[in-house]
This record gives sequence, structure tokens and C-alpha cells, in this order.
Amino acid sequence: MSQSAGMNLAALFVIGLVALFIASLFLRQCFKFYQPILKRLGQITIGESFRPFSPNWITIQGLFITIGGFAIFVWWDAWWGIAISAFGAALDRLDGKMAYAMGQQLTPPSEWKTDAERNALATVKRASGDEVIIIPDSTNRLWLFWFEFNFSGTTDLGKVLDPFADKLKSTAMLAYFGWWTDVLNPWLVALMIAPEVFGTLMRRPFTFLRDWIYDSKASIVGKLKALTQWVVIALCLPFHMGYCAAGGWCELFMIVPNAILALSVLFAVLSVLSRMIFVQRYTWLKRIITMFQRAASHD
Repeated sequence: MSQSAGMNLAALFVIGLVALFIASLFLRQCFKFYQPILKRLGQITIGESFRPFSPNWITIQGLFITIGGFAIFVWWDAWWGIAISAFGAALDRLDGKMAYAMGQQLTPPSEWKTDAERNALATVKRASGDEVIIIPDSTNRLWLFWFEFNFSGTTDLGKVLDPFADKLKSTAMLAYFGWWTDVLNPWLVALMIAPEVFGTLMRRPFTFLRDWIYDSKASIVGKLKALTQWVVIALCLPFHMGYCAAGGWCELFMIVPNAILALSVLFAVLSVLSRMIFVQRYTWLKRIITMFQRAASHD
């Protein structure tokens, strides 16, 4: 896995640039600079309907780049794998900013109406007022999915696709460190994946758990779950890169990523429970989850 010092320095330089870019996306003044650029990218259309820089396409690109970077990390070069995965993480942050920059929101397909000519009427919400757009051939569900997928603003699909892509990335990496290395406890990883799968089944397009769901919106507990997962992954990297050899004194620190992963399992379970209808029937359980969410959000 060793590479020349020059290649490692180049990879570190890329990692630094990506980190600065991600940090700048959190700064309001920097976003004012990015916003017109993002708007132009979001309006680029190839053919009649393909928009390669729509938020949903950015989410998919970020997914494949991150997983590809992790594969490079495992089988070729650790530093370049981290650099490419970091770029994929930047795209993951960029998709939400792209949707926000466009300043428009598409109503969910379930709310689209149909006129006599079988054309779906979809409402786009803008700051200047709502606008009704006509979508041809509403009887073709694949075409309607393609239209929503390429919409350059916020979509109901994107609210599902983005967390689903995040789950794929994090669970794939956690599964590797748990089941193909000795860094994470495999049982903890399995406990982590179980509520993730269950939470995914609550969202579109899976509908057979719809009667159980009270609220499908993202919560502070869910965000803490995702954050702790990525902290665990970051802490696993030095072990895989050989900086902590088996039997060495730093092997004692392997308890740290496992402890944080156990905390992430708790967050995952609470995130699922907070969206379940039966929780509303038990005041004591609802109170515990509410108190936990308030404490996590510093309210």
C-alpha cells in the first residue's frame, strides 16, 4: 500500500482543498459567491430533460465517487482513496446547497393533479409565488420519475435519495471495518445496520410500513447518528493504514471507535422510534425521546 512521498503529498493537497471547500459551504458569505455559479450549473440541460447538475444527480455522483474512493483506499492507495472519498463527501454537501440555490421546490408526485388530457399539473414553489407547470404524459410513471429526478430544485425524491445514499456509503464502510478487519466489533456493526434498514423501509418508494409511521422528517437524533458514524469511520482509517499495528500499545485505542459506534447504534434506534406511531401512545417513551432531542439540539 506504500506509494511515493510525492503522490502522498499530492493526495494530502487534494484532501486539504476539499476540506476547505466543504468548510466554505457552511459560510454564508462564501455561499453568496457560489450561488450564481450553482444556479447556472443547475440550469444546464442536455437534450430535452437531462440535467447532470440537478441535486439528485449530484447525490448519485457523490455516492459512486465515495464508494469508488473507498475501494481505492482498500485495494490500491490509502491517501488517494481518502482524497477521492473526500471529494465525494463534498458533492454530498453540495447537492443540498444546489437545491437551496435554485430557490424552487417541486410538490410531491402524490399531489400532482391530472386534467382531461392526462397532463400532470405540478406546483413549483418560489419566493416570488407559486407557479404551475405542465408535465406531459403523466400516465408514464418512468417519465414522471425521470422528470422529478432531473428537477433542479428541491424534490420529494431528493429528501429520500440523499439519506439513502448516505446510508449506503456509511454502512458499506462500517461493514468492511467490522467484518473484513479487526477494527470494529462485527456485532456492533450488525446492530447498526439493522435500524438503518428498518428506517429505509419507512421511506419512499417502500410503502408497506406507511401505517406505522408518525413522522418521516429528519431529526436531530438522525443527524447525530450520521455524524457519529463518520467519526467512527475516520477513527478506523489509521488502523487500516498500519499506523497502529496489532499488539502495539495504540491497539488499546480500538475501544474508542467501538464506543462511539455503540453510541451511534443508540442514535439509530432513537431515530427510528421517533418516527413510529406507537411511540405517541406511550407518554413516557415519547417524553424520553423528546428530552433527548432537545438536549442534542441544545434547546
